[in-house]
Amino acid sequence: MAVIHRYITGETIMSADQQQHHRLTATALITEAPDIMSATVKTRTNYAVPHLLSAAIFSRRLGEIEAEHSGQDFGPFWDEILAHASATVFLAVAGLESYANELFIDMNQNFPGVRHGTSSGRRSIHASDRC
Repeated sequence: MAVIHRYITGETIMSADQQQHHRLTATALITEAPDIMSATVKTRTNYAVPHLLSAAIFSRRLGEIEAEHSGQDFGPFWDEILAHASATVFLAVAGLESYANELFIDMNQNFPGVRHGTSSGRRSIHASDRC
């Protein structure tokens, strides 16, 4: 008879570039049996909120730069204004797209009463339609 000892630990770490990484470590010690074991772990990180918070940070900094240079002719600060404005717009759009995708992927949990497939000749959203 095989004796199995399992040790599973999980942690979330923040890398130097402020990215969240999830680490799951599973160790199995099997004695008296040459068994083979495999495991699959899936994880998903939602990015809607981080993207929108980042857009807010860039937007606030943009306002500070504009206030610092109010009434001045265009100068070297203009590149920073353009960069922060672009980052604000791109991150806001990325956040909205991510939120839409998160709603769509979790459609059954978010909209339990919505019927999938076709009804009255009109095509409705179906989770398997996602590419």
